Amino acid sequence: MNTGAPTRTVSQARGQPETVPAHAEWVAPDDPWQLLLNSATTSAFYGAWLTMLCASLRGVEAALLLVRDGDGTFLPAATWPNASLDATYLGAAIERVLRERTSVLVGGGREEGPQGAGVSRVHIGHPITAGDELIAVVALDLRSPQQSDWREALEKVRWASAWPEALHWRLQALSSIAGGRSAQLALDLITIADQHDEFRAAAILVAGALAERLDCERVSLGLLGGKGISVKAISHSAAFDRRSELVRGLQGVMEEAFDQRSAVSVPPCPLTERRICVAHADFMKRWGVGAIASVLITSSGRPVGVFTLERRADRPFDEDTLRACMLAVERVGPLLEAKYRQGRLLSGRLVQLARKSVKAVVGGGRPSIRIAAVLAALAVAGLAYWPMPFRVAAKVNLEGSVQRAAVVPFDGFVAEARVRAGDVVSAGQLLVRLDDRDLLLDKLRWEAERQKLIQRQREAFAKHDRAALQVVSAQIEQAESQLELAIAKLERSHIRAPIGGVIVSGDLSKVLGTPVTQGKTLFELAPLDAYRVVLHIDEHDIRYVKLGQGGTLLLAGAPAAPLPLTLTKLVGVATVENGRNVFRAEANLTEQHMALRPGMEGLAKIEVDHRSALWIWTRPLVDRIRLLVWNWLP
Repeated sequence: MNTGAPTRTVSQARGQPETVPAHAEWVAPDDPWQLLLNSATTSAFYGAWLTMLCASLRGVEAALLLVRDGDGTFLPAATWPNASLDATYLGAAIERVLRERTSVLVGGGREEGPQGAGVSRVHIGHPITAGDELIAVVALDLRSPQQSDWREALEKVRWASAWPEALHWRLQALSSIAGGRSAQLALDLITIADQHDEFRAAAILVAGALAERLDCERVSLGLLGGKGISVKAISHSAAFDRRSELVRGLQGVMEEAFDQRSAVSVPPCPLTERRICVAHADFMKRWGVGAIASVLITSSGRPVGVFTLERRADRPFDEDTLRACMLAVERVGPLLEAKYRQGRLLSGRLVQLARKSVKAVVGGGRPSIRIAAVLAALAVAGLAYWPMPFRVAAKVNLEGSVQRAAVVPFDGFVAEARVRAGDVVSAGQLLVRLDDRDLLLDKLRWEAERQKLIQRQREAFAKHDRAALQVVSAQIEQAESQLELAIAKLERSHIRAPIGGVIVSGDLSKVLGTPVTQGKTLFELAPLDAYRVVLHIDEHDIRYVKLGQGGTLLLAGAPAAPLPLTLTKLVGVATVENGRNVFRAEANLTEQHMALRPGMEGLAKIEVDHRSALWIWTRPLVDRIRLLVWNWLP
């Protein structure tokens, strides 16, 4: 243990407030009691306390006070009679106190006193505790022949230990109050940042809130990017010129603090007095800033940005303010960094994912990832050289090779409907009967008219009236023509199937008695033994399709029974189906070993050639990327 190290206070080691209660007026340092009451720092307090302790004891040659640091080590806080005293010889007593945590007496030898009398020296060590916590150790070099003096010195040390203990509890209370204020500030900033999903709005609000609560003229936020720190937000400014001299100066200030991985302030405080602040000082001089400080933003234990705060000259940054700001920024930093990364796709999340993936593969410690990466690379290489059939998929529906329609021969009314869609009929089978009552009356009328004209013809023949005979003969021919027309209409009122097959469309069972007009299609029929396959090929695949290519058809009603087909026709005009351009193609079935029906749907795949598996699987994505890039290019 090096007891000759420079003096370091507890507050400096732990990051606690440096100030203790002090009176307003100055007291001369030659009065230890007044110096103890009016100490401005913990170093002064410990020095005054050790001076008073040694002054109250007889025979003290030297004294050393060690105070525990924040990391658990004990460092010299005060020495007596002067700060340059080398008190390393008291190390044995201090080591025993640290080991045994109790008061100890260590012999220091004998010296020849006046008139030849021997004088004993003893080293006294005593622990100073706060509760169960060891906070300090005091060691005295006592030159006295009387053991009563030793006991008296040890008793006074025990009584005097209450002063350092009281200081410890007071510093703890002040630290708790400061921590509470810092926690409240952090909570306020997190609440404000969480009000907006967009990083820019959240950053401006956080910078403005930090400026308001810490009484700053301006607060700027910078985050780490590909080219270093860049300013992302300035308090009370919705927009700013990133190329301006002010923003460039702020970036230099932020980079100075970021490179040191620590807070920087000008004028400096005990927390930042050993930091380089050249860029901060230049910025203050260039822009007339009274005080400036920069605090790191961390996320997951790594620095990601900097907050730069500016104040008036009469309000410099003290240690308490900086610590409160650091604690608040430490809490809100991960949230801001996450919003910033969330808003960056190509340059943010994808790049970060790529870096992590490369680091996981190249870096050590995870051989399973490297093995998986090698296997994936081999798989991709295999797919790139593995040939497999390239087929174009298309939706399919079946149609009859011939379709016939049953239409209305003349205007009339539906009297009877014997079939509907889906029924199988034979050629000549009755499908629909139209109302024929008017046609029967018309037939009877022309039959009666014909008989009357025949009677008149006989009378003209009996009278040998040639002129009347010619007129009546013409009228008889007219009546016979009308009679034949009436008989033909009666026959056509019974609409029959033109071919044998299945009725594809048409259902009149619900419209009996309704009028129908001449030429209206009542039914469509298709044969059961001759079909054609209609394919709807996407425009992205039509360039690979040619006449004569073969393929395979799977119908939705029979997915386990593939049917071979051959392309016979391509229609060069696209139609829109479900928002996509498709081309119609027709194919014939080369084999038919199952019961088919017109209107059945399925999926067909046309054999094109052989390509690599990687090309086949990535072709749609590559084609769309090409179109997208072509659209973006000027």
